[in-house]
Amino acid sequence: MASVSGIGAFADLPILANLNVTQGSFVSSVQKTKGTILYDPAGLWHPFCRILVGPHFTTEDSAMNANNFMVSDFGWTVYLPSFGDHDPASTNPERLFVRKGVPTDRQIGEQKLRVRDVANLADFDEMMPCRHITDRGMTYVPRCLSRVIQRTKYYGSRRNAFHLDIAFKVEEIADREDDRKTFDLHMSYCELYYGLWNTMLTPPCPYPKTDESSQCTVTKLGPGVAAGPGLNWKEEGEVDEEVPENVFVLLVRGDRRSR
Repeated sequence: MASVSGIGAFADLPILANLNVTQGSFVSSVQKTKGTILYDPAGLWHPFCRILVGPHFTTEDSAMNANNFMVSDFGWTVYLPSFGDHDPASTNPERLFVRKGVPTDRQIGEQKLRVRDVANLADFDEMMPCRHITDRGMTYVPRCLSRVIQRTKYYGSRRNAFHLDIAFKVEEIADREDDRKTFDLHMSYCELYYGLWNTMLTPPCPYPKTDESSQCTVTKLGPGVAAGPGLNWKEEGEVDEEVPENVFVLLVRGDRRSR
């Protein structure tokens, strides 16, 4: 794996020596493949958790329909790279983090072996603005049309795990500067993690800027590519006659939380 670093600090990390209990596409690829290894998000996260916790992790995770983004056992914790208030542009989804210690509520000293996303809170979100394209053709202007104006985290303690929810207050601008809509959006670290696997970064702006609010000059867009606000785009395989393009540039320049 190209993203392994600081491995010397984990000499006493208790992991399973018998990889047969973690059989899967990723482990098989590691054992049999030389060169590039292809795998999906779950194919990386779950095998590593099984190596730390044991083969029962998969049964436990499926039975509870749990969205674990932090798993701990034997005094060590593995967690997803999306955890924290990071810029996705500098977050490598192919990297997992391991630290010595157990998730702890510092105020009361309570410890849990799992930290999970709160499920289904997004169902209570207000209707997001309809998707629309602002730039179509050969060029677009890099800017931010879906700005996060507030980010709030909510923690809770349950019998088997800590639960966490992230709420974003978003201000979205349509075609005109005076056409603004504000709405709440609930997200999770697992959703952010899986989302990283379906995106790619646009090339950096070649022109210097004086601050984050300054705009770049007109940039090439290309055929079959459209640009617009960063939310409510169509899912993979969905057909939208009004948005026939297959590649979208999300206009989130200068706002890492919007990204």
